[in-house]
Amino acid sequence: MKSSTWTCPYCGRAATIYNDAEGEKVCDCLGFEQSQIIDKLKNEVALLNREKGQWEGNFIEWLANGRRGVSSNAIASRLSGINCSGEKDGFGNHPSDPADFLRCEKLLDAVPEFRNRLMEMADESPVWDALCCRWYEIKAVIERDLEETNGQRSPNGYALMKEVIKGAGI
Repeated sequence: MKSSTWTCPYCGRAATIYNDAEGEKVCDCLGFEQSQIIDKLKNEVALLNREKGQWEGNFIEWLANGRRGVSSNAIASRLSGINCSGEKDGFGNHPSDPADFLRCEKLLDAVPEFRNRLMEMADESPVWDALCCRWYEIKAVIERDLEETNGQRSPNGYALMKEVIKGAGI
């Protein structure tokens, strides 16, 4: 019989692993074989990932390398629960022009789970509410403008955004 020491992931005690005819006994607190514990931990991690969504890796990549601005940071802060702006208050700033809007779109493309939750931003302010309600209309107008101007400008998108923002009381 061969033995070695291992720290139990459940109770934290040093446990002796015995290789015997019955398999590897790991810890008296559980009585599981090591492979059963590892499988159990893997299943728990997989379950947590399914519950939380798989957005964390994409989000971290966007934080590190994405095109960020005040409004995209506001979306990221609200939907992740992490203050992404570094400011005391990381919430509340809305996109005010097509460049801001496109930075928000880059975030939503990078983290699709956030696109599904975009309407949560409506609670931030009357402007966010108005923008969220017309988000896909604004997106379509900006995309059409950019196509017509070889990606240079979006005058109609800008005008629409100003109209929506003004209609919200600003």
